[in-house]
Amino acid sequence: MTPPSLTGKRVMFVRGDSIGDNILAGALLAPIKRSAGAGWVCVVCQDRLADLYRCCPYVDEIRSFDYDRLRDDETFRNAFLRSLADLRADVAVNSAFSRDLLMDLVTAGTGAPERVAFAGDAANMAEEHRRESERIYTHLVLCPDNATSEMDRLRIFAAALGHEGPVVPEIWLSAADRDEARSIVAPFAGRRVVAVAPRTQYEIKDYPHFAEALRSAALGTAGHALVALGSAADRATCDEILRGTSLPSANLCGRTSLRVSFAVLAECAALVASDSALAHAAAALSVPHVVVAGGGHFGRFFPYSKDTTLLSLPLDCFGCNWRCRHAEPHCVRGVPPEIVGKALARTLGEASLLPRIVFAPKPPARCDAALDTRRARNALPPAVELP
Repeated sequence: MTPPSLTGKRVMFVRGDSIGDNILAGALLAPIKRSAGAGWVCVVCQDRLADLYRCCPYVDEIRSFDYDRLRDDETFRNAFLRSLADLRADVAVNSAFSRDLLMDLVTAGTGAPERVAFAGDAANMAEEHRRESERIYTHLVLCPDNATSEMDRLRIFAAALGHEGPVVPEIWLSAADRDEARSIVAPFAGRRVVAVAPRTQYEIKDYPHFAEALRSAALGTAGHALVALGSAADRATCDEILRGTSLPSANLCGRTSLRVSFAVLAECAALVASDSALAHAAAALSVPHVVVAGGGHFGRFFPYSKDTTLLSLPLDCFGCNWRCRHAEPHCVRGVPPEIVGKALARTLGEASLLPRIVFAPKPPARCDAALDTRRARNALPPAVELP
């Protein structure tokens, strides 16, 4: 069924997922407001993400919520849904490819007579629930099987809404955000600042060897400084990483707002990170970034930017949706730190016209007995060497 025209209509944009997902999905806001001609756009998101949208020129209103409370507190949930319905949206848009039942409920609760979503997959719900919840929607966007990356899927979604052209993630910052960021990095004047973001929302995706990687990049010989970015919960980890280098540094974890952390990132020469929201922010800001990414969703979320260097240890269990069958995620933790350091040095030394993908040359010696190393080695492509 052809999705509705948005011209002049009141559109509610529902995204209940995480920061990185919202950075990518936010690329739809310009098409919705400019190309499709929506008259009013309201973003519905988690409280912790509202700051992301406050400076967006395509957003007229933001309604945010505490995810756990919305899920667990029926009284709060009903009141929140009534507040959405009172806005009298014409169209509700849920662009998550891997929908969840709570956001399906929110989309239905907007009361919008037309509701658009991906048919999507069952990564976040049982297949029978996915099929049942499809009935909430008046329009479902289908993707061909070969559209496996998130950005390809978002382009298909934008086209279904009437937009023909690029779909590009953006970070929207205020002048005050940029001024605060410049004051933060001012003590490092004359040095190239490298950001490090080791932690992710899920521990299974965290790369634990950034201190060794930074030492192997030999940044001290080239006049660099480090800033650590993340939440307050990441501060101790980043303190340890920064102590492991001899570079001037600042640990900003939990000490800035979300947008100011992105503004600091915009002042950096590069980012080295686990597969996290900050890596997506770097892509949106055109900051070169080195990302250690595992095989849970390999190829879905990265790479899509020419500024990305992606590192991983390829194994025959790629595509596990992070339901790891091993004692630890070797595809992430088995990437040797010297390869990460070498990739960072190259990223700082030269720009690229295309994304780079670097595969670690062999499984780590510490792979547990549950891992069939013979099969894993046979599955490996030739190592990609960095000069």
